[in-house]
Parts: sequence; C-alpha cells; structure tokens
Amino acid sequence: MDINPILERDFEVFSEELELLDKDNDINLDSIIKFFKLPMIENIVRQLYASSYQNASGNWGRLDTIQKEFNLLFSTYFNVEDNNVYELISLLFGILIEACDETLKDIINNNPEVAAHSAQCLAMGA
Repeated sequence: MDINPILERDFEVFSEELELLDKDNDINLDSIIKFFKLPMIENIVRQLYASSYQNASGNWGRLDTIQKEFNLLFSTYFNVEDNNVYELISLLFGILIEACDETLKDIINNNPEVAAHSAQCLAMGA
C-alpha cells in the first residue's frame, strides 16, 4: 500500500498541526513519509484490516488499541511526547485508515471474485 499520494493529497489537513510543533523536532512531510514506510506500520495496517472484520459486527474496541500502538510508535520514532502531538497523530492515523479503506475498495472494485466474496461475507454478517 502506497500512502504517499494520500499524504500529499491531505497535506493541508495536517500541515497546520506541523506548523504548531516545536521547531526543534524533525517532523515534516518527508519524515512522515519515511515513518509510514517503517515495517512496524505494516503491522499496524495488518491489524487495521483484521479489525475491519471485527468492526463489521460492531466491535470498535480494537481500533482504540491499534491507535494507541500507532501513537506510541510515532512518539518513539520522533522522540516526542504524544500529548504534544496528539492532534497530528490523530490526523495521521485517520489518513492511514483512509488509505487502508481506499486500497481495500480498489482491490474489491478491480477484482470481481473478491467483490463477490466480500458481498457474500457482508450478507452472512461476517
């Protein structure tokens, strides 16, 4: 999943938060793109996809746990306290979820077999 186009498209959404940050840190669009290429982000993406099946049945608790892991990863990577960058982290987590949704929709829309299976799973409540 390539999140770069979505980050660049939504840059205005989080650029205001970047401007509010302490100028001593190295958080900018390029460093955020590098952050999203970390192997640990791939693990978070897998968790998001797995939780989407749980969320179909109304179980949203797992998403909070995944976001906490994302917050900790971001804070550790950039060596900042998450309460100082909470708004930025929340925006970026939302963008990550959006990227996952767009990728999944593309896969479903471009593959009739996957679309049929997805429809069947939704009909069965899975």
